[in-house]
Amino acid sequence: MPEPALVNRKVSDRENRLYDDARAARGYRSSRVKKQVLFVDDEPNVLQGLQRMLHPLRNEWQMTFVQSGAEALVRLEQETFDVVVSDMRMPGMDGARLLNEVMQRFPRVVRIMLSGQVGKEAVLKATGPTHAYLSKPCEPEALKAAILQTPGEHELLMGLSA
Repeated sequence: MPEPALVNRKVSDRENRLYDDARAARGYRSSRVKKQVLFVDDEPNVLQGLQRMLHPLRNEWQMTFVQSGAEALVRLEQETFDVVVSDMRMPGMDGARLLNEVMQRFPRVVRIMLSGQVGKEAVLKATGPTHAYLSKPCEPEALKAAILQTPGEHELLMGLSA
């Protein structure tokens, strides 16, 4: 007798969140591992603003904040991240170059550009190595949505590079 189709189906992220929410309401800890997100911006005030804005997500995401592309690459060598969110304009290594490096060296990491540069040339330069491009100032919900949409892309990338 064949197994029921439900046994082999993949559980969606939404179903996992609903399950975890129900368990949390009963006092259980989440069964999911926190999403590892690396934020890169050379302006300390921007990083502090992101920390404040994203503080409500501290139980869902493990967030790391660094001030340069070089520092980001060091952290990526030391730790595993699911997502990198980078500014475009930074001294030394700009965001497009950083995300290009991330794409080459860490292909499983999802790459998001968060930038105040909205010129056509800047957007085109960043398009190749990124999965999403968001303009500053960015509403918290837009950034959250962009990062939350990445699990499907992340799983696809893991399948392609495995």
